[in-house]
Amino acid sequence: MISEVLNNKNNTIITVGIVFTLWSASSGIYGIIIAFNNAFRVRDGRIWIVTKIISVILTALFLVGMFLALALIVFGKQLTYILFHKFNLDEGFYNLWSVINYTLPLLFIFFVFMFLYTMGPNLKLKSY
Repeated sequence: MISEVLNNKNNTIITVGIVFTLWSASSGIYGIIIAFNNAFRVRDGRIWIVTKIISVILTALFLVGMFLALALIVFGKQLTYILFHKFNLDEGFYNLWSVINYTLPLLFIFFVFMFLYTMGPNLKLKSY
């Protein structure tokens, strides 16, 4: 049965698996949305399916953000090597890129959590 799944190149199974995984993973973000609403003492007046769709979208954004952050941390040295040997950049830009290589993943993670914090609860947050 396992060899049948591995040998059969059926995109439907992969698509259904990805959708099911995303739907299941969004339950954690859905719980965070409920917790935000409780923390702000607001009642979620949105329909259940709208809140679930928002949680699926936020889950996808969270996964993409975490993937980019981890990819930059893991493959940062290889990317640096490719950039500087292909474009013949100088040493000053290399030092700048070394700083960017470690701060950019942190900024990705920060913006993912900020987006979750602002889009999750059923509340219009004040912008100062």
